This record gives sequence, C-alpha cells and structure tokens, in this order.
Amino acid sequence: MVAFVSIGVETSGLTVANAAGVSVGDLLLLVSHSDDDITITPPAGWTSGLRIAAGGGLFGLQYAWIVADSTAAAATDFTYTRDFSTSSRTYIVCFSGNHATTPIRENQGTSPLSTAAAS
Repeated sequence: MVAFVSIGVETSGLTVANAAGVSVGDLLLLVSHSDDDITITPPAGWTSGLRIAAGGGLFGLQYAWIVADSTAAAATDFTYTRDFSTSSRTYIVCFSGNHATTPIRENQGTSPLSTAAAS
C-alpha cells in the first residue's frame, strides 16, 4: 500500500529540502507550481513528469520523480532549474510502498475521473 511519508519545502532560490525519513525505494516527487507557465529541469537522475499550463499562462505545474537510491535517500536537499521568475513554490513529497520500477503511470490524455458506460 502506498503511504505518505513526509514533505520537504523550498529553502531558497532553486534548492528544495529533501523530505524527512526517506528510505531506499521510496518515491520522491519534486512538484513545482507557479503563477505563470512553467518548465523545470529536475536534478540529474530524475524523470520529468507531466507539465500543465492553464489559464493562458496564469498557472503552471510540473513534477519530476525518482525512486530513491542510497544517494537520494541520504541527500539533505536538491537543486533544480526553471525558466520563470514569477512567484512559485517547490516541494519534495515522499511516498513509501510504491512500485519499484514504474511508480508513476501518467494519464495519456484521458480523464482519470472518466468511467466506462455501463453495459
């Protein structure tokens, strides 16, 4: 069962604190949102995830992920880059109990809330 472990917050500029209590195999999500369209370049070794721009550039969201190895589990913080300078927040969110090789399965253009018609 997937469980929330903890969250780390942006400490300054382009540095975000690692979540507390990270173990090898946990899923780390770097989530960044902004008052503008957003593109982030995650730390080396992370996989870029879904990027959302909404409201004609009034809101942006992007995430990246990694399954923690011993280096990521022991890290105190991570540094990333971004292409915007507007108000933003970035977090590291840690989950345990995730799938070891494919913890993220992005929705490929269909609503995760849609349901099949009853037959």
